[in-house]
Amino acid sequence: MSGFAPKAVLLEKAQEYYFCNCGKGKEQVFCNSSHKGTGKTPTKFTVEESKEYHLCTCKKSLNLPYCDGSHAR
Repeated sequence: MSGFAPKAVLLEKAQEYYFCNCGKGKEQVFCNSSHKGTGKTPTKFTVEESKEYHLCTCKKSLNLPYCDGSHAR
C-alpha cells in the first residue's frame, strides 16, 4: 500500500471543512494554514450526509477532496 493511502474521517452534514491542497499541514487532510507562501489555497467543502468519508492524501485524485484510488496507480 502506498504511503498516500486515503484518510478515513467522520464528517458532519452541512459543516464547513477546508481540505489541505498544499500537503504541508502536519494534520493531513485538513488545512492548518501551512500553505501560506505556497500560492495554494484550501478547498472549502461540505457533505450532505453525516458519515465516514475517505479523503485524499496524495493530492492527485480527480475528485478532491475524496480519494479516487489515484495513490495506487
